[in-house]
Amino acid sequence: MLVQTLFNYFRKSIFLFLISFNFILAGVPDAISVSKVSDGYVIDFVLPAYKFNAITADGNEYLRIEVPGFGVTPLAGKPELPILSFNLFIPFDENQPAAEILSTEVEQKLLTNKIYPKQQPWSKNESLSDRPFVYDYGYYNTFGNRDEALVTISEPFIISGVKGVMVTVRPFKYSPAENVLKVVKSLRFKIVIKEGFVLNYNVSAPYNNFFKEAFVNYEGMSPTSNPRYLIITAPEYEAALEPFVNHKMN
Repeated sequence: MLVQTLFNYFRKSIFLFLISFNFILAGVPDAISVSKVSDGYVIDFVLPAYKFNAITADGNEYLRIEVPGFGVTPLAGKPELPILSFNLFIPFDENQPAAEILSTEVEQKLLTNKIYPKQQPWSKNESLSDRPFVYDYGYYNTFGNRDEALVTISEPFIISGVKGVMVTVRPFKYSPAENVLKVVKSLRFKIVIKEGFVLNYNVSAPYNNFFKEAFVNYEGMSPTSNPRYLIITAPEYEAALEPFVNHKMN
């Protein structure tokens, strides 16, 4: 019974791990292309076709911007603006890559209505009509994200010994006070890698495939050794643990 409980626990843990990282398993987004250069990566971004949808809420008409395959800014009550995020594979010795803007193509629009504010998450068991409308009046009287960086880079993270960063492109700059929207139609920028490209990772075949989907610039590596595990258990549990051992090895 104890062995079965442990096996189920580890199996569920692996399942939850995969769910947690499901958002990064999307390959290279259609809006970008990545080129390797001597000191980093040059990324070309082209904004796909987008549209404005009219929404009536709390007695007012708003505009919601929709771009297929993009996420949106997460803060409830503030303008809901499409963003694009992807993961970049970096050398383990790299502390914090930097973003350098090389060129942009921008158009400006004077809007007739305010951009729709992001609404708070709501349980599927409850009616959307009961969700309170959230609108940050103070923020809508400011210049919004007009002067924020076009490209931001997260702090490095590590997945199974492999290091990466999340890069976010914000192609929509909105000033609620002026009701002016600046749209970045195309953008070229460089991710500067200071530590060169010494990639000395030991990656198993299953993780090799995983990382190819998780990082836009991962080219794959040949495993330098087979993965090894140390499992310590009482002798009477060895036979019962065999399915779990096979699961880990595969």
